[in-house]
Amino acid sequence: AGPSATETSGGIIAAFAEVNRYGGVSGYRLRLISLDDYFVAATAASNTKALISAGVYGLIGYGGMDTVMAAMPIAIANRMPYVGPQSGTSALRNNSKYVINI
Repeated sequence: AGPSATETSGGIIAAFAEVNRYGGVSGYRLRLISLDDYFVAATAASNTKALISAGVYGLIGYGGMDTVMAAMPIAIANRMPYVGPQSGTSALRNNSKYVINI
């Protein structure tokens, strides 16, 4: 992971800490689980499947067109919130209720 990923993770951790300070979401504390995909689409897909299998409640922090696009159909197929994918591709504006563009 490069500087962008480190900054993204830091921002997510800070936001989660703020939410947790006020009791979390419906009493559940937020926690970030990070898996590095090395900007490789196949690794992003594998990591996404592993996170979903582990029982996460949402996916956040994806960056780069290839990795974002590899993970998106998996998230949608599993009805998993896919929050703030970072890429300029217009394919992210697909009108899926599971893809949350910020």
